[in-house]
Amino acid sequence: MSRSRVASPGFRRLSALLAVGLVSFGHLGNGTRPSAADPAESDAGSVAEIRFVQDVAWSPDGSWIAFSGYTGSAEEYEPAKWGVFIARSDGTDVRLLAGNAMWVSWSPDGDRLVFSAPRDGEGDLHVIGRDGTGREPITSHEADDRAPAWSPDGREIAFTSTRDGNSEVHVLTLGGAATRRLTRNAVADHNPAWSPDGAGLVFYREVEGGLELGGGGGRGLSRGGAR
Repeated sequence: MSRSRVASPGFRRLSALLAVGLVSFGHLGNGTRPSAADPAESDAGSVAEIRFVQDVAWSPDGSWIAFSGYTGSAEEYEPAKWGVFIARSDGTDVRLLAGNAMWVSWSPDGDRLVFSAPRDGEGDLHVIGRDGTGREPITSHEADDRAPAWSPDGREIAFTSTRDGNSEVHVLTLGGAATRRLTRNAVADHNPAWSPDGAGLVFYREVEGGLELGGGGGRGLSRGGAR
């Protein structure tokens, strides 16, 4: 006798939320990416109040889902109403880890997350435990640091920053080493993602007439070199 698996109401609710959010996000603000919000901490609400989502990511062991959720008005954009949430993979136990924050990525061991939160109107990167404790900033710059991606070996975090005038890919080595810039382009580079072996990165670049991946023609970016 066959058995059909019925998803829990919580899982169906979260699945619907993510599906609707991912489709609807581009409509918000005429398709522009939300910028970092003002320093006032958000009172981001429950999952029932989330209107849009982005940055959806499974934890390394598959037991949790992290995402950025927007709980503000659909008619008038409220940047401080973004928050970083996690939920169990069945849609239960939805938790707000950080209000007035977005752009979330897991550490490879699944114990911590990195995200962007504003300082003086621009984003800095912060790390927080999966249980919501131990939050600390890991960048402090007048420019906008966002879209972090934790390396597979846990030693580095790639991100995009406007600290050199436009959006470029940078890498921060955890433990106090200097941040280094990997791309040097007149156009904007966004949203780096690591290769599974951690040897390279791929990102997208704004070009005339659309977007391209990596350094052009779909080529990736080596861990140490600029392109």
